[in-house]
Amino acid sequence: DGFNEFNDALSKGVALQWPELVTQLCNRVDAPFANGKRDSPGSAAIEELNFWRTLDAKILEATAEFASLYVQVILAVLQQRKAVLIHTVDKFKDSFSKARETTQDVLVSFMKDLPVEQISNQSSLEGLKSIVHELFGKINKRIRNARYYKLERVIEFVSSLDQAISLQLTSILKDLQPMSLSFEEFVKVDELCRAIVRRRA
Repeated sequence: DGFNEFNDALSKGVALQWPELVTQLCNRVDAPFANGKRDSPGSAAIEELNFWRTLDAKILEATAEFASLYVQVILAVLQQRKAVLIHTVDKFKDSFSKARETTQDVLVSFMKDLPVEQISNQSSLEGLKSIVHELFGKINKRIRNARYYKLERVIEFVSSLDQAISLQLTSILKDLQPMSLSFEEFVKVDELCRAIVRRRA
């Protein structure tokens, strides 16, 4: 009858698809590090930052949807028909909770307020030096506090930052044309470049 057809549809749409979708979403915390865009060298660090922001938002949205009355009613019907077992529902909740804990740890304990997106906006060596000092000052303090941001991923993130900084430094020096500067100006530029490189080391 109509009720059985409704239940069959729920079973196919929820009992079979939801576990797979929940697993796929929550497993994104182990996705490979971004390679950066081919037409935008040095963009990998920004992509990594945006990856965690987007994933956190999606997990939060999915968690809220899962807790909605509509979904809970569907699950209650399915549990009555034993299409979805209670331990499966609990597993959903546990998966969401662990994934959100990971994204929040990365975003709050490690990446909060890192001026990654400001690197490419710097047009002077002084500005770039200030950003680099702030950036690596925060990273050095936080690297041990992030419980779920894996060390190998931290290394890749720092490497991508180095690439972005090097590209911006090259761009600034190209505009300055150091060989056309006076000796005093050249010495100042050299000191600023050394300060930027030392802070990254």
